[in-house]
Amino acid sequence: MPTRRQHRINELLLEEISLLVPGQVGDEDLSDITVTRVESTQDQTAAKVYVTLGQDATAAEVADALSRLKEAQGLLMDELSTLGMRRVPRLSFAHDRAHESGQRVLDILSHLEYQLPVDEPAEAPAAGAGVATSMLPESGKSATPADRPPTGDGRP
Repeated sequence: MPTRRQHRINELLLEEISLLVPGQVGDEDLSDITVTRVESTQDQTAAKVYVTLGQDATAAEVADALSRLKEAQGLLMDELSTLGMRRVPRLSFAHDRAHESGQRVLDILSHLEYQLPVDEPAEAPAAGAGVATSMLPESGKSATPADRPPTGDGRP
């Protein structure tokens, strides 16, 4: 589980790398990249940067973008060294598939249809449905230990 310091450093790296990748790297092809999250190791020697491309990106485009980011790693680390961190982590880049997984779940849910029988209209469950009325206290009274049924082990 990440420490508070790791969270702060991950957020700082996310913010800075998000600004550096489209603007400072100087590669026009990297302008469509979005940095989604950063996970650093506890000793801050390495950080994995998760990125996404547009929804229409092919696997070849993703691989090309990741290789370009790897080439720009030194420039990014030089820029990050100006932040005043004790140690600038070694960056590695990975494609974030969380968005794709979430989109797939949404697509599946959008295809599901709930169909009710035509001759039976849907009704809301009655208040207290599924609760034995003998277990409830009389109206206006609060439940006390004496109102509860015995447990069978000698306790009230």
